[in-house]
Amino acid sequence: MSLSKDSTSDEVFAEWMRRLRSGNYTQTQGQLCVSFPGGKRSYCCLGVLTEMAVEADLVTESVEPVVKYWPAPGDHGAMPEESGLLRVVREWAGIGTMSAQFRHTPVVPEGAPTDELGRSDAPNSLIVANDLLGYNFSQIADLAELNREALR
Repeated sequence: MSLSKDSTSDEVFAEWMRRLRSGNYTQTQGQLCVSFPGGKRSYCCLGVLTEMAVEADLVTESVEPVVKYWPAPGDHGAMPEESGLLRVVREWAGIGTMSAQFRHTPVVPEGAPTDELGRSDAPNSLIVANDLLGYNFSQIADLAELNREALR
């Protein structure tokens, strides 16, 4: 699906979930996107969304070892981001915070990662699920879809 600056947050969210499940992105932790020699990249779950915003000309990027995303011209006062969502991306996707934090304890999807005692921790954000709890992209998509309203 081709998205634009004018896409609805529901369209953006659905495409983001599709891309997380696509198998086309290599997962990383701690940064939105890391660029390697030869053009290979790895993304956190929020980096996939931010890459979609680049494709829609909503934000721009500068490629270093860590890819930094810059607000589009006219988004004054915003700083570049390498580990959280820019305000313009959050608004485009209907996400309330830069770490995609849940407003209440989320419903944990079946098959979510567990600790050594078999307990499944409920992450407080998609960043925690991605960076600390070992969720893969498909599990993150399940978590986000189950708790869509809590992300707004």
